[in-house]
Amino acid sequence: MRKREITMNKYNPNIHHRKSIRLKGYDYSQAGLYFITICVQDRKCRFGEIAGVENFQPEMILNDAGKIADECWLEIPNHFPNAVLHEHIIRDEKSYQRISEYIINNPKNWREDNFFND
Repeated sequence: MRKREITMNKYNPNIHHRKSIRLKGYDYSQAGLYFITICVQDRKCRFGEIAGVENFQPEMILNDAGKIADECWLEIPNHFPNAVLHEHIIRDEKSYQRISEYIINNPKNWREDNFFND
């Protein structure tokens, strides 16, 4: 059995081009609601399968890796007492793109949002 080596590359701005979607000047340590997005390698369905799409009632059927991820997610408040989990959803690529666009563009429009409270 061959041992697979995993190498971690240090951040190199010449080859790593990540655009920050953080709002400049915003204090992310304050209380608030945050989206957390986790993408897997090659965006493959590594946590299970989506069933029921054909009858418009999609449901995620978790495999063993998905069950572990779900259990770890639910454990977060046990490690971070101030963390409150509201909802977690596993989405497909199309939904991810739509939500990603909302997250990137929404901070610019918060003051115009009907649900914004200052």
